[in-house]
Formats: sequence, C-alpha cells, structure tokens
Amino acid sequence: MNLAFPAAFVLALLAAPLGQHRADSNADFAAKLMAVMEQMAAIVDTNQNDCNAMGDKLDKFMTDNAAFFKDARERAEKMSEQEKHELENRYHARLTAVVAKFRDGLSRCATNPKVVSAIQKAQQ
Repeated sequence: MNLAFPAAFVLALLAAPLGQHRADSNADFAAKLMAVMEQMAAIVDTNQNDCNAMGDKLDKFMTDNAAFFKDARERAEKMSEQEKHELENRYHARLTAVVAKFRDGLSRCATNPKVVSAIQKAQQ
C-alpha cells in the first residue's frame, strides 16, 4: 500500500470549491470533512495492533459515509490549485496529525485484506 495515499486522500477530500453554491457553506463543509477525516484517523490509530478490527471498522465507516465522500470527491474535482493551497494552509496542523495517524497505523496493516478493501472502497 502506498503510504503517500493518506496525505493525498485527505487533501483531495478537503477540496471544497470556494465559489460553489451549496446548502452548506464551503467553510462548514471543509470543517466537517476535517472532522470526518479525524474520526477515520482515530479508527486507524486505535486499531493499529489489530488489523482485522481496523479493516472491519474502516469498512463500516466508509459504508456509513459513502455519500459524504462522494460529495467531497465531486467538490475536489472542481477545485483550483490555489483553493487547494488555501485549504492546506488553513488545516495544516490538523492535516499533519491526521496523516501521522494514517501513516503509523496503515504501515502496520498495509497488507491486511480487510484494510486494503476498506481503503479501496474509499477510492471508489
């Protein structure tokens, strides 16, 4: 498993185009996305010594949040490089913590079939 994926995934999901009119504001959406990514990182961190449990919990998390992740990916596709840079700056400290939890936990479970399947589900 490529450990660069967590950072790229988090940044891509934080992509909420600033000019897009949505029911929720982009600032609210980005804050919610950061909170969701922190929840996901907590699952990875908490279960890093039990890869099967991590895989099961990530799979449930991905299933429960599938619509949210789909919306986030759609927003990411429309985001400019400047907007990505602004969000990266705004959430730098929190992103760093999330990526560290992903890196540490996923490095232990990178070959576990349940974890691989859950991560692949997130990319769909």
